[in-house]
Amino acid sequence: EARRETTYTDKITRLNDALAGMRGAALAHYLTHRYPVMLVDESQDLNHDQATLLKRTYLRAPVNPEGLLILVGDPKQAIYGFRGGDVANYNDLKQHFGPHEQHQLLTNHRSSQNLIAALNEHYADGDNARLGDNITYHPARAAGDPVRITDPHGARINAPLIWLESGSTN
Repeated sequence: EARRETTYTDKITRLNDALAGMRGAALAHYLTHRYPVMLVDESQDLNHDQATLLKRTYLRAPVNPEGLLILVGDPKQAIYGFRGGDVANYNDLKQHFGPHEQHQLLTNHRSSQNLIAALNEHYADGDNARLGDNITYHPARAAGDPVRITDPHGARINAPLIWLESGSTN
């Protein structure tokens, strides 16, 4: 601070402190009216302070009825635990939305039908427990045409993906 520098973490902490203070409701009202739409991509990687900020603004009662909070995330892809990201924050925020407000994107536009079929088959066997608490695999479909997977000589490979177990399951 002596050098007049701050970090994003410092800014979020100060804003959370202000939102928890005496004029927090007025500040939340101002923010949600000034910025009526909040889109949070990769929301499965929010840390506690970031999730608290959303709760103290867009999820605070009463909230701006014209305001809109959009959380985009896939809890199966939570990878930022090393910087405080916790999928539990995503699951907690998700509880603020009713089933009619939650939507799933079940068509994969990036992966082959072979890979999607293999994933669907793998998780159909009830392997959801490995994903973590309150995380469920929902079968998807691939948007593209099936890809014929061949060996270097052009012969078809029928089972191109084999699941291998590595390490402890604890």
